Amino acid sequence: MKEIFCIFAALLLCGLASGGPAGTEFALSFMQNSQLGTNSASTRLMLDISNPSKLFANVKVTALGKTFEQTIQPGQGATFQLPSGVEISGTKTTHQTIQVLSDQKILVSSFNYKLYSSDTSLIYPVEDWGTEYYLFTPMLGPLGSFKEFSIVNYDTQNSIEVQLSGKVVFKGSFYPRGSKLTFDLMPMESVQIQSQDDLTGSRIKSQQPVAVFAGHSCAWFYSTCSHVYEQLIPVSNWGKEFMVAPINCTLPQFRFDMVQIIASQTTTVNINSDSPKLPIKMIAGESLYINLYWPDSFHITADNGIQVLYLFNGGTRQNGDTIEPFLMNILPIDFFGTSYILYVQTDFTNQAVIIAQTKDLDGLTFDMLRLPQNPQWQQVGASEYSWAQITYTQGSGFHTVSGPNPFGLYSIGMGNKNGYGSAAPGTSAVSTATCTISGDPHYNTFDNKTYDFQGTCTYTAAQACHLEGTKLTPFAVVVQNALWDEIQSSPDVSMAKAVVVEVYNLTLVLRRNQLKQIMVNNILNNIPLSLLNGKVKVFQEGTHYAITTDFGLKVTYDMVYHVAITVPSDFGDKMCGLCGNYNEKPIDEYQLPDGKQTTDVITFGAAWKVPVAGVVCDDGCIGNLCPTCDPQKKIIYEKDCSIITDPKGPFAACHGVINPMSYFDDCVYDVCIGEGDRDMLCHSVGSYVIDCQDFGVAIQNWRTPQFCPLMCPANSHYQICAVICDTPCPGLTDINTCNKNTCAEGCACDTGFYFNGTGCMPLEQCGCYENGVSYEIGESEVQEGCHKRITCKPSGEVTHEFIKCNDYEICQNQNGVRGCYPAQCLIEAGGSITLFSGKSGGLTETGAYEIVKVCNDTLDTQWFRVVVEVLMCGETGFNGVAAAYVFYEGGIISVNRELSTWVNGMKVALPKELNNNISVQLSGDAVVIKMSALTVTYTSLAFVVTVNGQMDGVLCGACSQLNAEYVASSGMNIWRAPDFPISCV
Repeated sequence: MKEIFCIFAALLLCGLASGGPAGTEFALSFMQNSQLGTNSASTRLMLDISNPSKLFANVKVTALGKTFEQTIQPGQGATFQLPSGVEISGTKTTHQTIQVLSDQKILVSSFNYKLYSSDTSLIYPVEDWGTEYYLFTPMLGPLGSFKEFSIVNYDTQNSIEVQLSGKVVFKGSFYPRGSKLTFDLMPMESVQIQSQDDLTGSRIKSQQPVAVFAGHSCAWFYSTCSHVYEQLIPVSNWGKEFMVAPINCTLPQFRFDMVQIIASQTTTVNINSDSPKLPIKMIAGESLYINLYWPDSFHITADNGIQVLYLFNGGTRQNGDTIEPFLMNILPIDFFGTSYILYVQTDFTNQAVIIAQTKDLDGLTFDMLRLPQNPQWQQVGASEYSWAQITYTQGSGFHTVSGPNPFGLYSIGMGNKNGYGSAAPGTSAVSTATCTISGDPHYNTFDNKTYDFQGTCTYTAAQACHLEGTKLTPFAVVVQNALWDEIQSSPDVSMAKAVVVEVYNLTLVLRRNQLKQIMVNNILNNIPLSLLNGKVKVFQEGTHYAITTDFGLKVTYDMVYHVAITVPSDFGDKMCGLCGNYNEKPIDEYQLPDGKQTTDVITFGAAWKVPVAGVVCDDGCIGNLCPTCDPQKKIIYEKDCSIITDPKGPFAACHGVINPMSYFDDCVYDVCIGEGDRDMLCHSVGSYVIDCQDFGVAIQNWRTPQFCPLMCPANSHYQICAVICDTPCPGLTDINTCNKNTCAEGCACDTGFYFNGTGCMPLEQCGCYENGVSYEIGESEVQEGCHKRITCKPSGEVTHEFIKCNDYEICQNQNGVRGCYPAQCLIEAGGSITLFSGKSGGLTETGAYEIVKVCNDTLDTQWFRVVVEVLMCGETGFNGVAAAYVFYEGGIISVNRELSTWVNGMKVALPKELNNNISVQLSGDAVVIKMSALTVTYTSLAFVVTVNGQMDGVLCGACSQLNAEYVASSGMNIWRAPDFPISCV
């Protein structure tokens, strides 16, 4: 069984992934900060927004009916200053809600600042909201201050229920402690509720998800008072394991901060610290306060989800500055990320508390450099985590902190008579799963189950399923298999012939015989390619081509042997197809399209077959009918393939990450069935190399001049970790930003040559790049509608020329190339018909039809008549052109669907030359009949008639009709050929 030991991919901020609090829709409110009007001149109500994606983010913030818009570059941030009127005062419902929208995932923090009273909060996207919350409101504050919370509703009317732990007055009515407060919120409406009582433990339930903010208008303990607040985490997202580090503030003597724990059900909590505590039993709604003294730390675990918050009680720094209180969520460790943003707030000493696994401390970076100030690490309780507090800067701007594995980061600020703190905005570690299809197809599913299925048809390999109620993007990956006749005259081995990705209304096709190109919606495009403003990209990576999307899908194909499909964990339990359902349960991979399970591989594979009209294929062999390897030959091939498993070989470093045994077994089988073919051997070994490098394993050079040498094209040389980023052609990076962290074996450019996306060449031959498309020097492309031609000049510039098709031409695609072509009529397998006019329809009735003929009696020498026999025999029979007849002056040519050919009733061998410059030839899998004004091409998949433009106005027949609907209905009957009766048999 192909076993992957390390299946966790941690992705960095600024371009690779966004998770955790990243989102595209946010809504929030600013609660009352101290007494309304206090220090109003200094009020700064701000949103700090960063863009962790690889695309430009167009951000729109709406507040008080005004809209603020800004485009944020990839990996950059921006601050939005909001009008002071968004601050809510008193207890009331209000439309002072702020909405944030973006076309890319962004990170958002809020900052509520007044002189001597401020705090920050991480803002969670709408998709992370919940319907159940428990409040925490600090108890102490001066007269005239309030415990307070706010509830933010989104875009539908909502019913709210609050089980109160303290008394409140709402809309003139008194609600005592223990009572239930119910009300409705309209779309984009918020409510703020204040009380002199402690509201900690109050339970909020809503019909639809809401955001909840809680805190105190001006809390105090060891200092003057300050506004404290946090956006609370819903019960559905509570965690079970937490690391709590103290904040370095030691005055007054014996000062402490408070850690508050709330349970939503009967829960056992364990607190491991320098002074271990006994397990604590909590009941639903119960709150637990724990004093945290410097330099103690807590490792908290629970058997059910709990909420943990940290209240910094204020204090005095060594320099005499007074630091005021602030409130922070303590995040469960499964919220930890691999990269964070730290915003620099002016007038503060900006600091960060870092909590990371002790083994990862040396790998942490600050702006891609080592952490500043040589942090003094201390262990968190008796756990495997350590913590440290660092000071990074004053001024303005932002910084990034990253690590090799998930860690926690809290952003805090200390100013004289002020302070702030919250969890830092960052990207959650995004796990991915990869399904591989290799060789005579060997499948390793998303859930790491291996099986062999040797079907030669077209199959759904992976498809996003059960997406109802989600915001996930639908997609499908289809793989067309075929017998690999390159290595055997009578092949037993099947391989991937084409890989199709369907996403965003695009159909992208990589074909084995189309190097450096990809078909997109039936149009051939050069690689590299960027579509839909970067939502979909196609590029070369090592020895394979990759298709990626902005939501994390990645499909690679080496154009011969190996296909890999990688999806992010967002699609967990929402996949189907031959790659399985991605639910982390290998035992139920054989899921059929109807949701039922089977234990039979053939039944499973056949169920995901995609019908392709006219294609003859099978679903592979069964049991003893499958080809086997002769034991004597097997010994020879085992020696060749042993490089994969050699414990001292070039792949030894990968053995602990990906079990090599299944790759070894696949290699032996495929090479044996391939009769010792060396290319098969090299592709088999290369399959293990690709997967190991995808997991970041450093592979030693394994190719030699005698063993699997890789022949590189001109101006390049082989590297086990090919560097192609150093010398890109000008304009290439506008299409695809090269990831310098990617290691894949391939061909790197020689000195003095430049990488154009698929090869290396002199600078003057680099080509052109425009709007995500790449062009070779001298290449022209006709745009949709055939009104414009784009041409790449030797200077690297692109010219635009307006064009128009001639009257006898039509704008269409032929073999993937759009242009003005002689009018054609096409009947495809299945019965679809496209007329000379370009309109399409479908044939539904069996019969013999005059497709086209010359209706001008004076053109004797150019006269012709084309009749086709169409069979439409339903789902179980043949549908399409069963035979074709071409009449000409003095003769008739007949062709059946097996492509046997007769001339005037006599069977002939092809090619055949006839009188009047008429030829009949066999071209590939097609019979081609050519006359001076007519060309007929007939294959098992399609029947095509092309006429000379000079025949315009003298033709009649079904293909000359201008209305496809007319052809597809009873109007087709007028073109029946009465001398060709036909019926289904």
